[in-house]
Amino acid sequence: MHDKTPYKWLRGQVPHAPVPEATVQLLSQALGTDLSYEQVWTRGKARSLSWTSADHGLDVAWDTRGLLDLLAEGQAPSMLSRRNFIAVSGAALTSPAWQAIEHPAPHLSTRTGGTGPVSEPVLQLCEEIVTRVQQLDDQQGGAAYLFVSDQFTAVSHMFRHAGYDQPSGRRLAACTAQLAQTAGFMAYDRQDDGDAQRWYLTGLRAAHAAADPALAASIMGLMSNQAADLGRTDDALQLAGSPTSPPPAVSPCSSNCAATSLPARPAPPPSAAW
Repeated sequence: MHDKTPYKWLRGQVPHAPVPEATVQLLSQALGTDLSYEQVWTRGKARSLSWTSADHGLDVAWDTRGLLDLLAEGQAPSMLSRRNFIAVSGAALTSPAWQAIEHPAPHLSTRTGGTGPVSEPVLQLCEEIVTRVQQLDDQQGGAAYLFVSDQFTAVSHMFRHAGYDQPSGRRLAACTAQLAQTAGFMAYDRQDDGDAQRWYLTGLRAAHAAADPALAASIMGLMSNQAADLGRTDDALQLAGSPTSPPPAVSPCSSNCAATSLPARPAPPPSAAW
């Protein structure tokens, strides 16, 4: 955008979508307050597709209730089909890494569920789906993004509504986290950086609930790689240097997630030691 372009806006010209909505979101972030479309633009009206920051609505407690709220209708990334996410930086991106360490993994169990108890065959099916979509990620890249998003929706719905004990609950949380991780990498592969961050931050929450520090480290590694690719060196170092990050011998992707990046995007840097 040319430096003089905003002067046209001040004279009443409204640019083509999605610039107006993105401008409202960026000004809201810079001013620390929620601005409406009408407060910024005196002409026209907001389009149906809204823009919001990748961390919007993620300020929930690091317990079971917080995770369930995050996965509720209208919050999970796959359900926000009418929103575009804007990538965040600084504390909005790096704070969750430290918060995940400060809070113990929640107790995951429900006595009853609207869809009944989760059986072992169903849990195994979920884990098989995770493995298969991670392989699909390696073979197809972002082409299968919507399929993985749908699998996340199905598993997270089960996590919210089914009955399970502590071990089963953690297995479901791990499946949820790995599907979010894979969808995040696919979004990154498509250069949808805001969507990728949203998936990674959601996956980090689920990995914490699963009491799986290796999985959390894997997601943090991908977040660090993305930040470095976006030129946000401080964020990349913060994420790579967090205690949840994997040691140099551990790939930033999970052991079953053989992810490859676009040629224009560099390979993930070695992560810092635990």
